[in-house]
Amino acid sequence: MVLIRLHPALIKITIHHGGFFTELLGRKYVEGKLAFFDVIDTDLFSVHGLNDMICEIGYYADETMYYHYRIPNLDLNFGLKALGNDQGVIYMAQYVPQNKVLNVYVEHGSIRLHTYFISPSKFVIEQLNGDPSPELNRIRPKKKGIGSCSKKLDMNVPLTEYANQAHIDDGVYDFSMSLVPF
Repeated sequence: MVLIRLHPALIKITIHHGGFFTELLGRKYVEGKLAFFDVIDTDLFSVHGLNDMICEIGYYADETMYYHYRIPNLDLNFGLKALGNDQGVIYMAQYVPQNKVLNVYVEHGSIRLHTYFISPSKFVIEQLNGDPSPELNRIRPKKKGIGSCSKKLDMNVPLTEYANQAHIDDGVYDFSMSLVPF
């Protein structure tokens, strides 16, 4: 543990596996087991590395599993975040300088938590007062010349006229004459 404390990117991960989450408010992870992995470098850690740890515990790589980490000092009701891709690993790593032991929870088979369905990005929508940006109001120049590079179907023209224009001879279409890429 001394090595982990001295190196800013090294952590210990506790994996809670084999259980399931109870309902919200007083949520717990029940009927599960614990596995401990020491000296994990968060600079090199990825979800693929977590998959390898899960295989070391005894699960198969083709099993459907969902990973969550718990934000330190928060409970399971509101502190769980998705750990399904490298962006989740980056978000988890922000807690490493203050917390050298992180908890990861595994859901097996199906997902009961909403963490995978919440965007990790945070943004604020503001109403702008005053004149909008001149860039937003600029008049875009219209293209001069031929216009569209594809031919549009006019519903008022009989299809036989299109067939004549498309160079169909004996049911064989000549693609070299087409204006629309196939």
